Amino acid sequence: MGLFGLATKAEVRKLVANETAKLGLYNEKMFSWLNNGQPILWEDNQENYVINGYQGNGDVYSCIDLILTKLAYCPLLVYSVKADKIQSAQKYKSLAQTDYAKARLFNIQEKALTEKYIPGINDLLNKPNKYQTTSEWLKQLAGFYLLCGNSYNYYNGLPNSKKYTEMYVLPANLINIISGGNFEPVKGYNIYNSINWRQNQPDFEASQVSHFKTFNPNFTTYGAQLYGQSPLRAYIGTLVRNKDSRIEQNKQVKNGGLFGILTPDTTNGAPTISDPKVKADLKKQLETAKNSEDIVSRLFVSGAPAKWIPMGLPSTDLQLLESIGLDRIDICNAYHIHPSLMGNTAAATDNNMEWAAKQLVYNCVMTLGNTLTDKLTRDICPAYETAGEKLMIMFDYSVLPEMQDDMNKIATALKSMDWLSYNDKREFQGYGRSLEPNADKLLVSKNMTLLEDIDLTTESFNNANPTQ
Repeated sequence: MGLFGLATKAEVRKLVANETAKLGLYNEKMFSWLNNGQPILWEDNQENYVINGYQGNGDVYSCIDLILTKLAYCPLLVYSVKADKIQSAQKYKSLAQTDYAKARLFNIQEKALTEKYIPGINDLLNKPNKYQTTSEWLKQLAGFYLLCGNSYNYYNGLPNSKKYTEMYVLPANLINIISGGNFEPVKGYNIYNSINWRQNQPDFEASQVSHFKTFNPNFTTYGAQLYGQSPLRAYIGTLVRNKDSRIEQNKQVKNGGLFGILTPDTTNGAPTISDPKVKADLKKQLETAKNSEDIVSRLFVSGAPAKWIPMGLPSTDLQLLESIGLDRIDICNAYHIHPSLMGNTAAATDNNMEWAAKQLVYNCVMTLGNTLTDKLTRDICPAYETAGEKLMIMFDYSVLPEMQDDMNKIATALKSMDWLSYNDKREFQGYGRSLEPNADKLLVSKNMTLLEDIDLTTESFNNANPTQ
């Protein structure tokens, strides 16, 4: 210690260094090889998922478009949560979506969440930027996440302010992470082939970009784990096989089916097909038959015996259609979509279709929506929160047609629950409590009788039907 018990400069520097080391211990161990300005490489080619996936495979396009269309239909709402109700609000988002669970959700929502209009947040969500609507921005944000496993949301606003005025989705297939060293693994992001990309400098600071990414277990010495993994990564073989199958099928359609060779059959000593006159006549008849739509003109007579030697296999033997159907199931599995929603008639029944439509909402739309809003809440809401209050951004999934049938089931069930008051039933359906004074009273059937008022004797039990 220095004079008067004060720490010396050397001791202060050592103390600061120790605290910094503690705070950055994870980064120091995991990214000790990183240098400032070093680009983080990801061996996966994101452009492939755009060109050969979304643009080159109809099943990939249909799966992603189906999820995006449903998600974009749901409005984004802002809720106020009291500090002592945070756990209830989290339970509201994570509770399993069954008929019973939804009734519990409405009850939790009424007690823990209050829809609120915050101009700065609602204006940003309703008009993310001057070029896009909310639906367009959301489809881009969620679409890149589903396709590439990565999505980047850029926030713009006043300097040193977290109250943003606009946000844009960056093209995930062109974005690179730039490191700031082992204490700052992600310093920023740049766009492929930009001026800063050539100089390994960020186009966007890390504080201005929110990176949405899927789980990626590929920890490498060049930081691949800082990127997400595309859902299609595990189905690369399927995409390649599907593309080859469709190319081969198109070839056979263009060529009129299986092709082969006509060769002379000289077993009976007849004129051979190799005779120039016979060959010319046969070729002319083949061309006429090929180009004609008249069934009679498609019949021709050969001037000499001939044998047909096929080249390759027909589409039925290659099982191209079966292969394409199996590939479609693989793509559906990648996005947790039931094949019946993608035209698989073998798996489609009335019950299956209803179940599959709900599972699409539960397993695809809701899980994706909650993932996005968790991060949007963390990025946007803190700047507008006050003491004792938390804000949360959530989707309202109840507007989806698939959820309406469940609402009817809840209403039917509540109708017979006379142990609940009118207000209790309103809460369970998300309508809020009524101000009517009698709404908290219990209503029961006038035909119900107290057990003690019923004459229960030994004979009544002995004479009862034992099967009842």
